Amino acid sequence: MQVAAKNPFVEGGDRRPDLIVLNPKATYTEALETYYALKKEPQSQDIPILLLVDEAEMKHADLPSGIEDILYRPLRFPESIIRVQMAFKKAHRIDQKNLIQSGKITIDVARYEVRVGDRKIDLTYTEFELLKFLCSNPGTAFTREVLLNKVWGYEYYGGTRTVDVHIRRLRSKIEGKSVTFIETVRNIGYKLICED
Repeated sequence: MQVAAKNPFVEGGDRRPDLIVLNPKATYTEALETYYALKKEPQSQDIPILLLVDEAEMKHADLPSGIEDILYRPLRFPESIIRVQMAFKKAHRIDQKNLIQSGKITIDVARYEVRVGDRKIDLTYTEFELLKFLCSNPGTAFTREVLLNKVWGYEYYGGTRTVDVHIRRLRSKIEGKSVTFIETVRNIGYKLICED
């Protein structure tokens, strides 16, 4: 088996995989050759690697410590999905307690990051806190006064117009022409629309 001199996962662009599953078509030994070649490349050294093999091949095999997990053929999809998710979370240190998910919106509280689908959104501190509060209470309508108290704090003496300005800015960043996340509730305030 020929191992490419360059890492095939990073050629042709700056995108790289979050996780690699080695699926050797030949032998376990050849899969290890590919594994060691990937680990030599700086671009792929920190990418978690899983190995997909026949269970019989692994009875007497020595597994390198850098392989995150093993998937066995024939694939049992529910188990495989869980193993892949666990390996990804471990490698990228994702703590579910720090994530708020509401439909397509994902908020990483620890990193102060917001994503809508795959798109990262840059928000100010107040916009972030406002979205975090709404996403933590989807479907609940809040008055402007409540939002002022919860997001800006009781010491804030500005008017409720501040809420409208921040909601407008937030909408312009996270919504599109056909996508609405924050709904205006007439004579009350705002709520985050619950998505199925």
